[in-house]
Amino acid sequence: MASKDQLQRTLFKAVYTVLKDPEPPGQSDFLTLTVAKLKLEANSPTDWKTFWAEILTAQIDELVQSEHNRYIASFDHLWFQDGTRTMQDLVDHIYENQREITRTP
Repeated sequence: MASKDQLQRTLFKAVYTVLKDPEPPGQSDFLTLTVAKLKLEANSPTDWKTFWAEILTAQIDELVQSEHNRYIASFDHLWFQDGTRTMQDLVDHIYENQREITRTP
């Protein structure tokens, strides 16, 4: 099982791989960052309002799978609809909903 510290680092990496912020906040400031402050919808194409939320969800999924051999149950781009949620809320959600990927021979 991935720890919360590991998931915090993975989430930070995923968010700033997608958002390309030249000056990302420190880790503690990042964890208090709300979804609204990410401005995902404002930066999306006008005909695809969930574009950045979908890209970010895919990047988070990919990194959790590749770095921790886990997948996230109950997680999609709709998680980002509540602008009051923080990145710490997302770490907690991922931690509580991570499942091991089992491979069949």
